[in-house]
Amino acid sequence: MSTTPSSSPLFIPEIDSPFFIRIFYWYVLTLYRRRFRAVWLDDREMPGNRRATLYIGNHNSWWDALNPLLLNERVIGKRACAMMDEEQLLRYPFFRRLGVFSINRQHPRKALASLEHAARLLNESGLSERAVGLWFYPEGKLVRSEMPITAENGITWLARKLDPDRTEIVPFATHIHFMRGDRPELFVRLGASINPRMFEMTGEPARDQSQTRRIAGIIEQLRESVRRDSADFGDPETEAGKNTVDGFRLLLGRPY
Repeated sequence: MSTTPSSSPLFIPEIDSPFFIRIFYWYVLTLYRRRFRAVWLDDREMPGNRRATLYIGNHNSWWDALNPLLLNERVIGKRACAMMDEEQLLRYPFFRRLGVFSINRQHPRKALASLEHAARLLNESGLSERAVGLWFYPEGKLVRSEMPITAENGITWLARKLDPDRTEIVPFATHIHFMRGDRPELFVRLGASINPRMFEMTGEPARDQSQTRRIAGIIEQLRESVRRDSADFGDPETEAGKNTVDGFRLLLGRPY
């Protein structure tokens, strides 16, 4: 791992520990079953190939730290990785064994090293049996759900470093509400795959800068669709007992 002249690490790397992931996954399942009435997933757009995937989504909840593990172990089945703020990862080092590595946005050199590491993970795993699924929150921090989504420039830089023949970008959105009971329901929707070629440098500064806003717009549109569809989600009288409603399927918990 690269270091600064003072031998301070540029980033804290993840630890590949499939055994720890499986053990921790069962603990996470217990948490979700206790805290949520149900977890619903719309993955109709999820690609069927084995490309390495950069998942980009909104960051509005504490549960965003655990949602990738749940989705990956339950449905996706890739080698899951994610970034976490350096200070938080130092505070909770066990996340390293879940495939998490650090990023320090206050220091450009450190931030760049983390983004370069992310690109290597995705490009090198390519179409292999252990293709990486890297979960990334372009907002860069936890944001109130009523705020519009904005994206930091790092996501565009990372997208441009991806091999378009070996990787893809998949947007996702999550939403939590209490509309149907005293325990919340979690809704997750995966969007259509995006080829990294969409983010190639154009030589036109205004157009290049707009690509970061375009990413934010894609996630915002997906989040709004989840809010709308989860609010109009079936009818408890007519949908009772169903495990698939309005495009969402039951991932955990129980239907009405």
